[in-house]
Amino acid sequence: MQSCKLIIFNKIVRIDSQNTFIHEIVLKNYGAFNDNDRINGTESTFSDLHYELKQGKDKLTYTIVRNKNKIIHCEDLGMFVYCLEKDMTIELEKLCSSLFFLHGAALEKNGEVLLLTGRSGAGKSTTTWGLLNNGFNYLSDELAPVNLELMHVTPYPHAVCLKKPPPLYPLPNDILKTNRTMHVPTALLPGDTHLKAFPLTKIIIVEFSADNQKPVLTKLSQASACMNIYSNGLNQLAHENDGLTAASRIAENCECYSLAAASLDDTCELIRTLF
Repeated sequence: MQSCKLIIFNKIVRIDSQNTFIHEIVLKNYGAFNDNDRINGTESTFSDLHYELKQGKDKLTYTIVRNKNKIIHCEDLGMFVYCLEKDMTIELEKLCSSLFFLHGAALEKNGEVLLLTGRSGAGKSTTTWGLLNNGFNYLSDELAPVNLELMHVTPYPHAVCLKKPPPLYPLPNDILKTNRTMHVPTALLPGDTHLKAFPLTKIIIVEFSADNQKPVLTKLSQASACMNIYSNGLNQLAHENDGLTAASRIAENCECYSLAAASLDDTCELIRTLF
């Protein structure tokens, strides 16, 4: 059994892996959070979340055990990686309900955060990868926790997840590949990976279509921005007025745009003009 402790939103997540293979998967996905120096002096047995990860005798199936009682069976490596991330995300949202969690990628440029959000499959992760190759730095992919008092985004820098190889910018060799997804560890990203919060100033709702000849950015009204922010929230019901107040506050404090994305190079160049 191999163990690691992750510090996420100042919570301790302990992960015990049955073997080296599983342990390396965890480190490739969550290595940026693995900081044993920050838990010196903390009782070694304490954790806010505790996972035990096991591989079946057939080497094909996996089991996730959370806090000794919740058991999740996974039929393959791709589902295992997906289920661990999903369960951890939900449990961290419960532990950190004061944060407003948005489904989106957070990138930093010039001390400001750009949040890319939108429906699953809209092209957020591909655009994220493109921007990381064009001078942007990394805070998170898929999960953007907003501190509503400071209007800052708290980093959640797990590996960037892609469903298919991106155009233009090849992926590094030593990434985690499953039968469903590809995961680029933060150590292999072209930009810097931040572990501190930055102010949220811009939100882009991404929508890609192969029919688009050129990318188009359209500034949204506050009402339209609020609607889109709310619909891409993950823990609205944990907040005042079922999250509507939080979504409205974010819309008031940010520039919000819709993006009809096209070719990756043109899309990245257009987004760069905002900065």
